[in-house]
Amino acid sequence: VSFTVADHYDSEDFEDNDGDMVAGPYDFKVAEGVNAADYFGIASTVFVKEYAKSKYEIIAIMPNANNTTVELGIEDIENVTDAGISYYTSESKYDSELLKFEANSAAVDFYYNNNKEAAGDYTSITDYIDQNEDIEIVAHDTNDNNRFDTVIVKKYEYARVQYVEADRDNFTAGGETFKFDFDNDTPVTMVDKNGDAITLADFEKDDVIAYIVENDSFAADKWKEIINLGKNTVTGTVGEVKADAVYIDGTEYGFKGAQPSLGDEGTFYLTRTGKIFNFEVSASITGNYAYILGVAHTDANGFSKEWQVKMLTKDNEIVTYAVKDGADIFGVTINKDTTYNSAGTLNDLRVATSDAVAINDPAYVTRRIVTYELNSKGLISEINAVATTEFGDADSNSAASQAEYEKDAQYLGTDLEDDTVIFNITSDNENSVFATTLDTLVDENKYGGYYVTHVVNGTTEADCLVVTYGGSKIDVEQDLAIITNVTTTTIGDNEKAKKITYVTANDDTAKVITIAEDDDVSKPEWGTSYENDINVGAAMMFTDDGNGTAAAYGVVIRMATSDGNAIAGAVGAINTTAQAVIEGADKNLTFIDGYIESYDSGNNGMVIKAVKSDGTPLANVVIKAETNRYTFVNESANRQRVHAADWKAGNVAKADEDNDTANYFIAIKSRSTVKDIIVYSEQQSVGYDVQH
Repeated sequence: VSFTVADHYDSEDFEDNDGDMVAGPYDFKVAEGVNAADYFGIASTVFVKEYAKSKYEIIAIMPNANNTTVELGIEDIENVTDAGISYYTSESKYDSELLKFEANSAAVDFYYNNNKEAAGDYTSITDYIDQNEDIEIVAHDTNDNNRFDTVIVKKYEYARVQYVEADRDNFTAGGETFKFDFDNDTPVTMVDKNGDAITLADFEKDDVIAYIVENDSFAADKWKEIINLGKNTVTGTVGEVKADAVYIDGTEYGFKGAQPSLGDEGTFYLTRTGKIFNFEVSASITGNYAYILGVAHTDANGFSKEWQVKMLTKDNEIVTYAVKDGADIFGVTINKDTTYNSAGTLNDLRVATSDAVAINDPAYVTRRIVTYELNSKGLISEINAVATTEFGDADSNSAASQAEYEKDAQYLGTDLEDDTVIFNITSDNENSVFATTLDTLVDENKYGGYYVTHVVNGTTEADCLVVTYGGSKIDVEQDLAIITNVTTTTIGDNEKAKKITYVTANDDTAKVITIAEDDDVSKPEWGTSYENDINVGAAMMFTDDGNGTAAAYGVVIRMATSDGNAIAGAVGAINTTAQAVIEGADKNLTFIDGYIESYDSGNNGMVIKAVKSDGTPLANVVIKAETNRYTFVNESANRQRVHAADWKAGNVAKADEDNDTANYFIAIKSRSTVKDIIVYSEQQSVGYDVQH
């Protein structure tokens, strides 16, 4: 501990050769059991013992009687000016006093976050004290003249603990890793909210910590002061807001940083003084998105008219809500009996959602995407417009002008959140629009539309997309889907569609995808013929739009010719357009096909010997454990079966030569490895484990 000596007794070590006192400062050791930190900046009488020549150890400290100390929290401060700090002298906050500094600025020792500032810096005290921050002030008047000569200011930061590695002497909070070296003398203070000493073992995920670190460094060799407040939170819903506070379930809370929004429901993390510094929202008006499909002014129960709004919610439900009388709609108070004509009101939106205007009309898309609130009776009490930013070309059906989705970066015109809601309105059919999630976006696919952002915890997040151009790219590395059944159905307003049952390799679960004739919903690739190519035994790839409908599809292996006639012998044929697309996708994918002569087990898997249609031998085809395997069996003219399972002896060997039948196969290779293989067999089904 370093002391500056004002007077001394019984030792010449504090004098010069003329017997005059030398103030120092002097560095003293501290005896065990003596707490010197509490006397920092205080004029004190210090008892020391000389343990070696001119070396002293402090054995006791007591403050001098002429000390005056003032301790202030940020809640105690009325005002801060360069003249001093005005502070309340009672809890009632009726009376206040001014904490004044020594007139000679050089006579004031000023410390900020444990660093001694340059002489006179305190005269611009407003540079150090922000009344929205968590500030602690300790000031000492050591000569009883009502002016303070030592001023200590600390500003605490806050964070939530993310994880603790006590065995590695660190924990992470607020994105920073607090590192410690407890074997050295680096000062570290860790206490709980009561001021009792704790260790790293007492820290848990989501604890709130207040902290100060040396020079904004979290390294092990820097001092740290940490207060663990534990689970210092409140849960509830923001019911009211004002400029400097919010009300959660009726209780007022200030905030440090981002202000929660009206309607935010979740967990709110608090500072020592009860201000919100961080929050997790589980539900929010801000993020409660919907896409308006229609608005009407209709009779309500035969007594009066009311406004009604039909919308697609983020939960993929089409609902109709009545509007509360006096609701706030786009900032205008709505009377249920009145037709409004001013811009931004329901009547304006009613025009946009009339029968004459398509749901995805680009002139009105940005008016239809809104946030809303319901009251306790299920009536709309609030509808808010949202700010939108276009990505790609929202008013174009050309893929060339659209934005490309980067899956690894989770980027489509902007960074997207994990819980981003997507409204797909690529169709103008009300029953064909839907809400979905980020998982349905295809890597490198082209999309157009708008993204919506709002601020959460001070960070701008893009958490909503309105997709007006849905893209038609197919991930050519996906497993082939082999069609096992086809029926005709309708979707939406009696729109004709094919309901396709299919299997993927080594999976005994039948799945269903619907392919609609509406080009706005499904954009065929690869020269696919809707009517002719979708048959049992055909192999396809597709992009699911997230609503059980194909946004894009391509038949890779056909079971019919271009005119719809069955291929001879019900044997598949490569769609050469699809082959060119897949092999040209820069994924190192290639096709091979031929007739199986024989097969045998090899060291690396099943080895198939095969020939081309003209009898020319093919290189051995090696089928490994990870190869996706399918067999199509043509049992009769009206009975075909597709199997997704391991082959059995006799099922893939060369067929009966006397009947001029053979097992034809088509395979897709990824570099030198067979990724998918389909065998088209004329034999009867024998010994299969899985049948569809």
